[in-house]
Amino acid sequence: MEAIRQRATARAKAKRDDQIGLLRLYLADLPERMTGPELDDLIVTEYAAQRKVTRASFFRRVKRHALLAYDATTGHWQNLCRVAPPANPLNL
Repeated sequence: MEAIRQRATARAKAKRDDQIGLLRLYLADLPERMTGPELDDLIVTEYAAQRKVTRASFFRRVKRHALLAYDATTGHWQNLCRVAPPANPLNL
């Protein structure tokens, strides 16, 4: 019984990782910095319509997974998918 639960948990984690990976690939094609309205035009309305999520849910997800970050001083969203990760700086 425990082995079945562990396999199911591993499959669910792999599915979530794949979903975040696809979102990361999609966001990587966007510019490095965007204003709120630009981001809305580029992705939020389309993503929210396809996935049936709210705008707030989309922003919570991208902030939680460190895909986008809001810079309050400039009022822009920074696309963290286009920034090289510290662990592997050549892997963009």
